[in-house]
Amino acid sequence: MYVIEVVPLSVGGSVDTLSYFSSIPYERGSVITIPIRARDTDAVVMSALPVSALKTVLRAATFTLRKLPPQIIVGHLLPTFLALVDTIALERAQHQTDVLSALVPKRRELLLHASTSTRRSDMLPSVQLLINTEAGRFDEYQRIVRESFAKHESVMCVVPTLRSVEYAVRALSSGIEKYVVVLRGGKAAKAEREQLARLSETHPLLIITTPTYAYLERSDIGTTIIESSRSKGYKTIKKPYLDHVHALLTHARLAHRNVIIGDLVPHAEHMVALRERRFEAYGELPKRVELPGELTVVHQKKDHDGTIPFTLFSEQMLAGIEDVLAKRGRVFLLSARRGLSPLVACADCGNIFRDAESGAPLSLHRTMKNGVEERWLVSQTSGARQPMRDVCPSCGSWRLRERGIGIQHVETELRKALPDVAITVFDHTTATTEGKARKIADIFYAIHSQVMLGTPLALPYLEKPIDASGVVSMDSLLAVPSWRQNEEVFATLLALREKTDGPVWAQTRHRPDDSVLAQAAKGSLSGFYDEEIEARKTYSYPPYGSFVLLSYQGTKSAVDAIEVELKERFGAYGILCYGMPPGDDGRVLRRGLLRFPRESWPDDAIVDAIRALPPTIKVEFDPERIV
Repeated sequence: MYVIEVVPLSVGGSVDTLSYFSSIPYERGSVITIPIRARDTDAVVMSALPVSALKTVLRAATFTLRKLPPQIIVGHLLPTFLALVDTIALERAQHQTDVLSALVPKRRELLLHASTSTRRSDMLPSVQLLINTEAGRFDEYQRIVRESFAKHESVMCVVPTLRSVEYAVRALSSGIEKYVVVLRGGKAAKAEREQLARLSETHPLLIITTPTYAYLERSDIGTTIIESSRSKGYKTIKKPYLDHVHALLTHARLAHRNVIIGDLVPHAEHMVALRERRFEAYGELPKRVELPGELTVVHQKKDHDGTIPFTLFSEQMLAGIEDVLAKRGRVFLLSARRGLSPLVACADCGNIFRDAESGAPLSLHRTMKNGVEERWLVSQTSGARQPMRDVCPSCGSWRLRERGIGIQHVETELRKALPDVAITVFDHTTATTEGKARKIADIFYAIHSQVMLGTPLALPYLEKPIDASGVVSMDSLLAVPSWRQNEEVFATLLALREKTDGPVWAQTRHRPDDSVLAQAAKGSLSGFYDEEIEARKTYSYPPYGSFVLLSYQGTKSAVDAIEVELKERFGAYGILCYGMPPGDDGRVLRRGLLRFPRESWPDDAIVDAIRALPPTIKVEFDPERIV
């Protein structure tokens, strides 16, 4: 008789492992069926030990184990994949169940179908950083694929979005179409099965995939390409909030694959790894990048004495836009915030309207129904919305004020300034599906003398050069409370310069001399990273330190009780508890922040303590926002 430990592939809550008696010593990695809550669920066998080796543990147990009848093995997960799950669960302080759920695709055949062997363990894989424009990177990828095929090796190219899949197929398939396998969501089952069947072909393949399908095994995969490595498409928005770039790097190391990390502005953490010689440079590392767009910082003077009327668009930007449109050009304008306004506050008591679930400020949005304008408060985290209120729920005052400028407000002002110009809006309300997003982009490129106003959501769809571009408010971009925001702003400005053949304007009222703007105007990668890395080191931000953010909410008494427990459990590690005032419904959102030096993480004792927290406490590792 044996005791087997299994991890369910899909189950509610944070269950790490389940134990059963079994007459069969199932092999680690076997996928079997187990009964959970009156239904059968697939589970992965993590261990099978003889009862004789666990007598003491079993006698001391306060529960009895169920006997599992003999099960049909529906597949196997390879040791490399299981080692990846173990590693990520430890490094991110997550349960194995949650990590498996995030890494195993819905069509599990992509993993269960996997080859039974991996690359030789004596191979010494390398991680190389490729910094170039999008066109330049894909030129290099073509060369890598050709060289790999010549060595009888397959290449896996991982891209963050469905749009990126189609772009990669167009850019890399020429001349090798019959050796390209495309794995992505949204395909019909038949088409997906056809692509899956091709993985058994003996000829080397170029496998283009999104992160969802990136952990399959083929013994001849020699190189993994991680394209657009800083894209938010690599971050999961559900528990366990994984970073697929980190997971792919870990998987490649375990599978003994080489890795190419490609982007124009890679994460500062990767530049630190390069400077510490844990990564290598692919080719010559550029200190500056030459890009077609020329960035001009437009300083809009602040109104100190009431003599300068507020205008959203400077005369310089409007004149430039009109000049480009007169020449039948196309202009893209970037607005950082959604809706009419990013938040609404009471002018009397200072209360900020917040989402009851996340505590995040509610943004004000405008919709039209039967020709009548309606205003809504919308949560940017959950998408929940509620009608705009007439009075403050805290003090009853009617003096409610919009704070900040959203894209809908920018659209109104833009149409006033350019009443005869065709204006297209690209944001989460208009580009609600992949098809609609492509249609908006196609219309923009089909019509001359047109302006597209968009949020950062639009940038990946600007696949052809544009004649001019601009950022309506750099102050809104720079004000986002994230320890990574300087990097985001720098990357956004360089992306606009890359996609623009003419002028790029960046309007600001408060920070015309900001170093990030100056480095972006020069295209100085080395200058930006010198300053950014030094700041990260000074404040012990990643990669020099790690954050574990705990979020919890409820009534004040419930939250106070949770906080007492957290301070008892993590007080020795310097937990910092903070949060927002109570919401309209009296619920309180609080956060507990743990910070650890790079050299002391992961710590087994702390990881176990975090895993023991109730599932009502949200656990995030190195989140981009900690406030």
